[in-house]
Amino acid sequence: MPRFRYTAKNLQGDRIESFVEAVDRRAVTALIRQKDFFPVQIQALDSPSSHRDIELRVRIPGKALAVFCNQAAAVLHAGVPIVQALEIMRSQTEHKQLKKVLMDVQEKIQQGRSLSAAFRDHEKRFPELFLSMVESGEASGTLEAALAQVGLTLTKEYKIVNRVKSALAYPTALLVLAVGVVLFLMTVIVPRFADLYATSNAALPKLTQVMLSISNFLTTNVVAVVIALIALVTGVVVFARSTPGRRFNARLTLRLPLIGKQIVKVFSARFTRSLAGLSIAGVSITNALSIAGRNVGNLFISEKMEQVVNEVSKGRGIAASLQEIDIFPMMVIHMVRMGEESGTLDDMLRQAAEFYEEESDSAMARILAILEPVIIALMGVLVLVIVLSVVLPMFGIYNAVSF
Repeated sequence: MPRFRYTAKNLQGDRIESFVEAVDRRAVTALIRQKDFFPVQIQALDSPSSHRDIELRVRIPGKALAVFCNQAAAVLHAGVPIVQALEIMRSQTEHKQLKKVLMDVQEKIQQGRSLSAAFRDHEKRFPELFLSMVESGEASGTLEAALAQVGLTLTKEYKIVNRVKSALAYPTALLVLAVGVVLFLMTVIVPRFADLYATSNAALPKLTQVMLSISNFLTTNVVAVVIALIALVTGVVVFARSTPGRRFNARLTLRLPLIGKQIVKVFSARFTRSLAGLSIAGVSITNALSIAGRNVGNLFISEKMEQVVNEVSKGRGIAASLQEIDIFPMMVIHMVRMGEESGTLDDMLRQAAEFYEEESDSAMARILAILEPVIIALMGVLVLVIVLSVVLPMFGIYNAVSF
């Protein structure tokens, strides 16, 4: 059946936009008038699946989704019906794709679908954390509290991710600068000295011969070098996005000398915050563990968490199962165990999340303190080697001229 997008006004003069399936424009007009709306514009869409393009795009950013959840919780708390609340949220959000999704969700609710089912139709757009907490909150009649908890969790996660990106920005810039300096020296400076050495009969040190050979290769095979670099980068990216590559990177991240333990603290903050939010929202503990494990963003931890889920489903304690996979710090294990024994698991998880969120700041500072001098030292060593390879032959030429 053809699909139409219409704009109408209600009795209060508010502007309303939505979608509907009907035989023709006349039928759409009739449907609009049945709702006591006044049609303003009716537009035929190209195909019944006009919303499929939504699913082909990237996910809704965490920051935009967090803002939506916090605002939606506030609007529902004020007693606004869910359809009207979605209309308000759609008019306020600045994210174009979220606006389209909310329009589709609003339409489906008007057709009798539940909120969680309508969002579930766009599951590629939203994290499982959001979908599960909305579903649980809707089923238990605590949708407002669930949305508030999702908003808090996503806000905390966004801040953690933002800190990580900010902390890694400077080391990344240093690394790019180091590569640029080395390439400049090898392709511009060293070749100029090569011409000088070619006119002299002085024997060149082995280091200089190696550097001249590398410089000559880079300058005479520019196209081949560029193609090789593009192929290398493409291969690395493809491998990194594959399941074996993601698993390799996940393991490597946790085992990096000095840095690995600091990164675990960041993962601990994300895991405990996600698990606390899901548990508070009423999601079953096995589903909560599985979702929180995937939400960490590390494939190795996600796979290990499935082992934890299997053990917990058999009746084993959460703390004992977490301790067996040997990933999270013992403080996390102890706080989970205390929560299990005292019946205050939600509170203990929330306290652990707050502690490790603060620790993640310190962890990022430590990682930065480690990476900066290492990159600077490596850049210094490379530049020193290149300079020595250029300077050393000059002593031989000077001695030959003196005698």
